[in-house]
Amino acid sequence: MPFYTVARRRLLRRFIIVLSLPLLLAGCQNNDARTGPTAKSYGNDGHLGMVNSNPLLPGRQPHFDYRAQADFVKQKLQSLNGIESSRITFHGPHLYVTLKPSKDLDDEGVRELGSKAQAMLEYNMPTYRVHVKTAR
Repeated sequence: MPFYTVARRRLLRRFIIVLSLPLLLAGCQNNDARTGPTAKSYGNDGHLGMVNSNPLLPGRQPHFDYRAQADFVKQKLQSLNGIESSRITFHGPHLYVTLKPSKDLDDEGVRELGSKAQAMLEYNMPTYRVHVKTAR
């Protein structure tokens, strides 16, 4: 009598198929879940990632100091004609600028100079509340 009978062979085949089926299915799975798109969170900067999104925005970087920001304001003010001198003060979220207009400007020119400086600094320094005052 042979060791492997027909019934035993069938039982052995079924046993092997049943045991190899999970291994075969596990090997054929698509593992793109790890390589696909992942959700990204905001940077942990306290400003919902704005520092990383706008890296050159003045006033957001820790390496900027008041001197660098004052130099930036002075550089922007130099583009306006009619300023004899200026004084810049930072106080928390406020930026105070006092302009001394040149003597050849009339009152209307002084008002226009102040409004131009106000608009330009509000645009270039969005993290501050800008206050511009003109004094003769």
